[in-house]
Amino acid sequence: MFLSCIHIYGQRNCGSQLNLMELQQTDTARYRRIMDLENRIQKFLNGPVLRSGSLQSTIYIPVVVHIVYKTNAENISDAQVYSQIQVLNEDYRRLNVDKTNTPSAFASLAGDANIEFVLAKTDPFGNSTTGITRTFTTQTQFYPPNYENDPNGDGVKFLVLPWNTDRYLNIWVCNLGDLSQDGGLKGYAQFPDQFYTNPFTDGVVINYQCFGREGSALDPRYNKGRTATHEIGHWLGLRHIWGDDDKEDGSCPSHDCCWGSDEVNDTPNQETRNYKCPSFPKTDACSPVSPGVMFMNYMDYSDDACMNMFTNGQIERMRAVFYAQRLTMLGYSNCYNGIQDPTETGIDCGCMCPPCDVVTPPPSSFKLDEYWIRNSIVNEPMKIEVRITNLSNANIGTNVRWELRINKYPNDFKSDYLCSDNDFIYCETGYSNVYSFNLINHY
Repeated sequence: MFLSCIHIYGQRNCGSQLNLMELQQTDTARYRRIMDLENRIQKFLNGPVLRSGSLQSTIYIPVVVHIVYKTNAENISDAQVYSQIQVLNEDYRRLNVDKTNTPSAFASLAGDANIEFVLAKTDPFGNSTTGITRTFTTQTQFYPPNYENDPNGDGVKFLVLPWNTDRYLNIWVCNLGDLSQDGGLKGYAQFPDQFYTNPFTDGVVINYQCFGREGSALDPRYNKGRTATHEIGHWLGLRHIWGDDDKEDGSCPSHDCCWGSDEVNDTPNQETRNYKCPSFPKTDACSPVSPGVMFMNYMDYSDDACMNMFTNGQIERMRAVFYAQRLTMLGYSNCYNGIQDPTETGIDCGCMCPPCDVVTPPPSSFKLDEYWIRNSIVNEPMKIEVRITNLSNANIGTNVRWELRINKYPNDFKSDYLCSDNDFIYCETGYSNVYSFNLINHY
């Protein structure tokens, strides 16, 4: 189950919620995974790592933005991408200018997540990059998984494959429908509990019409970049602030809507989602007295201009998710902090950073093409082939040994393959979900 934010009748809405009571009945395996992750999160929140202050250092998240477009308007500018990265850094560092709009009753609960987002400087092969890719498509619109039983749901992630999801936050920006029309989507995200089972689809997808705060982000309700702030919150393990115990239309089922929880202690209990821009204080059946509910929280459904805070409890939860589920990404955090750390051989360079691996580089006339192929047949091994392309068309000899690292999450293994000119490497990889390939040596 993914989170998909849908624009219905001029409002922010989600077509797929994390309703634990429903999941317990309909998807017991997913429910168990969520509970297992929740136990690990609580272990870090209550354990010595948090008490020692280890969760307080700045976490830098390498980001790659995949722009998938059919029209010129969908092919958003680099400047629009930069504006979104700036919004994320403002919101997650509590540097947003509208933080002054946080009511005094909640101001002491608002905090700095000390998480920063940096466009990737190197791709999975160690090549320099802007952190932005562009792909033309003939497809007019994309959809989230299981959207109205669409078999092509989540298709944008298979049209443009993700970079290593244990190293990068992948953001796809594409057309998810016209926001001026009922049913247009603004974005959706994958929860961290699905990282092991669905690493291919880890990341977030944002409608080009509400990405950043300039260019095509023109809708006055969603032109401040808060859609990405909200969705990345889900990617980091945050749930909706009201606990997703209501129906998709915001109404309550036969029981009350005060039993659900976002698993954060310092957010008020809330009956259902908020739309537009409520006046403070707003009370409901779950928080009937002032200050009421926290409609200005990034994990509610208020308009962009009315969102301005994460709570300290939400921040601790997001940071704990790195230790509970996204630990490998922390190894790449120092690659983007702009200083020479003890483990690095230079500024943003060292054993933890892809561009600084000490290997014999392949000759410039050769190129390793990467192919990720997901087998759709249940209980059949996944078959992957990798081609080494001879760009110069020169004869490389009958026997050339290439050392190819196959990155298989969670365990890496390395194999040597004997290849000839323009040869194919063909692997039956078993039953795992994701592999990537890096040419790290030649002989």
